[in-house]
Amino acid sequence: QLAENGRELDAAGAMDEEGDVVRISTIHHSKGLQFPVCIVAGLGAPFYTADLSGSLLLHAKKGLGLKITDPETRQRYSTLPREAISVLNKNAQISEELRVLYVAMTRAQDKLVLVCGMEGLDSRLQELGSQLQADWALRDEPIDPALSLAAKSYADWILSCLLLHPDCEELRERAGTA
Repeated sequence: QLAENGRELDAAGAMDEEGDVVRISTIHHSKGLQFPVCIVAGLGAPFYTADLSGSLLLHAKKGLGLKITDPETRQRYSTLPREAISVLNKNAQISEELRVLYVAMTRAQDKLVLVCGMEGLDSRLQELGSQLQADWALRDEPIDPALSLAAKSYADWILSCLLLHPDCEELRERAGTA
């Protein structure tokens, strides 16, 4: 209608910080801020891991890790330094992802809404459930750090906690571990 009438959309007016508005922000931009209601979406999206699988990996302190090529067979092989750097980089990445999730989940003053859409939820629940079964009786104990490192998304951490929660019997049934 604006185009038909030869008009343009007016610029949005400046809002003060205390205005009754919806703010859309990245987790990084929300650090140090709090809001009455926070919606954290995309929890089922897989972590970015492409930089952990290249032929050449770098680490600030450990240096360079390379794959080598057998000149006769043209087969590529990883080296011990590359594997070590891959493990260090993955641990650093997972640690950063945990910090980001912590920031996201601590921005809400009154209400936190977590949104997780993912394909294959039942199969993922079954996989997580089978990994956690040894921890069922140990609900007061922390989740095995190896499981935290094996997480593929924020949803893995949240679902793991929910599967161990006493009130989540229905979720454990869906995971096939009740």
